Amino acid sequence: MNLTLYAVRALLVLDAATSGRVLAKYYVPPAGIPAGAPTGAELATVKEQKAFERRLWDKTRKQLTAEVILFENYVVVYKAVADVLVYVVGSLDENEVMLAAALHTVVESVNLVLLKYQSTDKQTIVDHMDLVALAVDECIDQGVVLETDPGTIAARVSKRPSEMADISLGDPQSISDALNKAKEQFFAGVLLK
Repeated sequence: MNLTLYAVRALLVLDAATSGRVLAKYYVPPAGIPAGAPTGAELATVKEQKAFERRLWDKTRKQLTAEVILFENYVVVYKAVADVLVYVVGSLDENEVMLAAALHTVVESVNLVLLKYQSTDKQTIVDHMDLVALAVDECIDQGVVLETDPGTIAARVSKRPSEMADISLGDPQSISDALNKAKEQFFAGVLLK
């Protein structure tokens, strides 16, 4: 039984037609992982990773209705989205429900982030890789599933710096309003004492 937080070993987005890599993130847990779990060292080089991805694609490209498989000592959950396949890979002793939740979160948050572009196909993902990578990183960090609410992730990723601040520093009126409010609160606190 895996009692660590490091649930995800890899998140892959592959072209459904050619197995080409669109996005790949491999996570290696720190030292001290439970014995018997794959260490991630077997997927250390890009050549090994691409060979793994090709074998995984070969196994799953015809079984698009399945969602969970055991593959080379890993539990893999996957989903076809437009013309790409999205995979979340975990160790053998990992909870499939947790991996499926991470997969669902990544897919739905990317759909929400790319909603204004009307598509979640390979070309849109490549064109907006910065937003997609941010959405993935908001969900999974170093193999730890941090967030499972797609709406929260999409809101964090979609915000521009100007939307995050309530006060526009370029507007002199808003700065004076903020200073006046701070003065009022300060003097109200002094008068109460």
